[in-house]
Amino acid sequence: MEDSVFGTLEFIPGQWADGSDAHWEKSEWSELTNATIPLQIYADTNGPTEEQRQVYLNFRQASKSLRAELQDALFDFYQIERENYVDVYAEICADAPLGLREEDFIPVLKASELPAHSRRQ
Repeated sequence: MEDSVFGTLEFIPGQWADGSDAHWEKSEWSELTNATIPLQIYADTNGPTEEQRQVYLNFRQASKSLRAELQDALFDFYQIERENYVDVYAEICADAPLGLREEDFIPVLKASELPAHSRRQ
């Protein structure tokens, strides 16, 4: 099916006897996750509803700001977790004859922004 908002969708029949898990599906690049993900729309054989289309459009519009919020939250979490484990890795490094530093195990991140080479163009 070619949908005006979602693009090309494939219908996946339900595995359950009542067909409640039937859905439309496609793979799609997500700025939020910086990866290709399966998009599943639970709708009958007629395809997505107008409400589903509107929710999808709203999500796509908000995905850039959501990605920035997600990056910042993950960065804050990493900073907290790094502090929790830095002493553990410092002990490991002190015992290792390889000249390792705790930064080799848990890098110091200075910003939440991803390096340009890891972003999809």
